[in-house]
Amino acid sequence: MLKHSYHARLSFWHVVLAVVLLAVALPLLATETAPERTLAQADRNMRSALDTFRPVLRQHPGYVVSLADEYLAPLVDMDTAARLALGRHWRSADASQRTRFREEFRRLLLRNYSLLLANHLQRHDLPRYRIVFRPVRTDTSENYRRLRSVFRIPHRADVPVDYALHRVHGQWRVYDVSIGGVSLLHTYRAVFESRLRSVALDDLIDQIARQNRRPVSAG
Repeated sequence: MLKHSYHARLSFWHVVLAVVLLAVALPLLATETAPERTLAQADRNMRSALDTFRPVLRQHPGYVVSLADEYLAPLVDMDTAARLALGRHWRSADASQRTRFREEFRRLLLRNYSLLLANHLQRHDLPRYRIVFRPVRTDTSENYRRLRSVFRIPHRADVPVDYALHRVHGQWRVYDVSIGGVSLLHTYRAVFESRLRSVALDDLIDQIARQNRRPVSAG
């Protein structure tokens, strides 16, 4: 059942929540690259919004979807992310199916992240972690970049986090995140590939859409 797959994805996004999107503001160093600045600014904007709207979020947890949509979604190249998540089935999908899948996959990511964040904010303050970027290879493509970082979490083991970015109309955009060597998109692709062995693509999209229509509420 796709429902069980979503529960697995929620567990995976809990890791992303804990060590990626709730980190303390990224350091602005003299050697910082343009992709690092892009991630840093998105992180600062989101944390500032969470601090500002914390009272609202306690009463209306679903509002976090709007914040994530405003401050985090623009950082992601959803066209590329959706294509990679659907894998070989993207090639056989028609234009309408691609559009529907891209939009529902975008909503799925926002919803799962927002659900976990809403639950977290009901119980905890924002964690204060530190991010250390590793040196970028000098032979890296001008239009593609893999940023390697380590999240230093107090009283826990370091967590390696890699960002895959590329330029889209002159702007750096993330299309995948790997936590401890596990790719978010590869994980979703495995789930969708498994499901598409027994249902048609339109059915899969409809199932995702039904899941997305459920309200976000803190449990």
